[in-house]
Amino acid sequence: MKILLIAGHGAGDSGAVCGAYKEADETRNMVGLLRPILEQRGISVGVYPASRNAYADYKAGTLRATAHAELYDYVLEVHFNACTVDHGDGKTKGVECYVNSSESGIGVENAICDALHGLGFTNRGVKRY
Repeated sequence: MKILLIAGHGAGDSGAVCGAYKEADETRNMVGLLRPILEQRGISVGVYPASRNAYADYKAGTLRATAHAELYDYVLEVHFNACTVDHGDGKTKGVECYVNSSESGIGVENAICDALHGLGFTNRGVKRY
């Protein structure tokens, strides 16, 4: 299996900010932690260039080409929306997974949401786009 990891935000876009924490930095930290864990399980891992903002690339229509998405079986993009109930817009607190509407199953995404819910995050569920 080949997985592409994308750290959300970056390239001048901090994403959510809470105190000294910036989403762009924390997503890169998380991708750095996930990569060796996946590789230890025999999974081939690619990482989207840390110097780029995947959302900006998506809006520009260049994300798939820049990511070479066709080379991967699965793409995981990491984001952290709000750090506490009292911060953020009140709508983005918790964990959610987005999947392309062409995906036939959402078992992995449900497992991710359930695992993070077990750590205390609000489970906002799997959403299709």
